[in-house]
Formats: sequence, C-alpha cells, structure tokens
Amino acid sequence: MPKYKFHTLQVNPKKPFVGGPSARGQTLGAGVEALHAAVSWLGGLGLAWRISQEFKRLEPQVQKAMPRDGGVLVCIGVKEWEHHDAAGAKARMFLNMHIAGAGKRPDQILDRYLKQPRIVQGAPRGWVRKDEFIWVTPAD
Repeated sequence: MPKYKFHTLQVNPKKPFVGGPSARGQTLGAGVEALHAAVSWLGGLGLAWRISQEFKRLEPQVQKAMPRDGGVLVCIGVKEWEHHDAAGAKARMFLNMHIAGAGKRPDQILDRYLKQPRIVQGAPRGWVRKDEFIWVTPAD
C-alpha cells in the first residue's frame, strides 16, 4: 500500500473562494493511521475509524488520480445534529467520501470543486450535512 501524507483543510463559509482553504493542522505522518489521526478532530473515534475504513476502499482511486506533483482532494460528508444537546454537544456521523479533484494546489482544486454543480447525499430531518476536506499527497 502506498504511503501518504494527510492535511486537513478548513473552508471559511463566509468567504469560500477568497484565499482558498487554510491549514487546520500540519502533516501528520504517512499511512492510514495518519488519516485516522487527521480526522479524529471531526468528532469521536467511531467516526474516525469509519473514515479510515472508507479511505481504504477509496485508495485505489486516490492512487490512480494522484498526480506526479501535487495531491488529491478528498471530500468527507458528515451529518451533524442541527441543534446541540443539553451539554452543548452535537452528534456527528459519516455519510460518504469521494474524490473532489486532483492537481498541484489544494486551494485551486477546492475552489473549482465548490463552484461546480453537484448532487450530494443530504442529511435526514434534524441533521445538517457538513463537508470536510483532506488533501492527500505522497509521503516521499
């Protein structure tokens, strides 16, 4: 299995196309274990485990899309409660994962992805869909 570096990206919902994404974290190492660490901030070990499992399924497509110079942008769809509970927490669950694009710069790929029309799996009543993005690059 190829080794990768994973970078979490954050989109500013008020200015999604100005300046592109900002780094939420630093490179967290290589391999699927690093993906698990990179996405654990999404909310709980169960969600991080599910994302790691889904990335293993998606990995052949990521490998095929990986450019010589650059990376692959992966979109992770999660659903979260519209309202927090009495303790202020919001439940989060996995919806889906897909390749959003590939190229040299994550801000350009993300900008292009956010501007294009697409059909995505929605969240059920009482939940809202949130998209999170991981920039995957070779570990070399």
